[in-house]
Amino acid sequence: MRVLIVDENKERGEMFVSLLSKYCDHCETYAVVSGRDAVLSFVRNHDAGTPFTFICMRHPLPIVDGLEALQQIRYYEKEHSGEAPRCAVCIISARPDCQKLFTDFLGCDPHASFMSHPVNLFELLTLIKESHPVKSKPPVSAHHKSPILLRTLQRVGLHA
Repeated sequence: MRVLIVDENKERGEMFVSLLSKYCDHCETYAVVSGRDAVLSFVRNHDAGTPFTFICMRHPLPIVDGLEALQQIRYYEKEHSGEAPRCAVCIISARPDCQKLFTDFLGCDPHASFMSHPVNLFELLTLIKESHPVKSKPPVSAHHKSPILLRTLQRVGLHA
């Protein structure tokens, strides 16, 4: 399973990469900081035969917005595979109207889901695992986490 994290905050993106690699076996995770980089990375990996199976994308994003980036990714998938989208996407936003914005702009996408910010790490892990089942390590309960990890999660907008 290959996961692309798209977040304008580089530190938060790297934290996602670190946490996903810790809790998802056989999960290759990469991070980029803009919608443009997401589209370029998606196309490059698809063409190399190593497509992403899950994209976790913040909204809004710099340079190319998440709406436009996802539209370009879906168009590329359709044009190059001739099939419906296969890459699952989770849009993360603090905007309460985010899901409506994406639905109005892109139509109904059965492979898209939405989460509000701050993200519950365990809900995100569950969503990734359900989209493409992989062998995973069980999540660590909050009382087993170190205070340093809990503060770090909170600082980058995650919670357990």
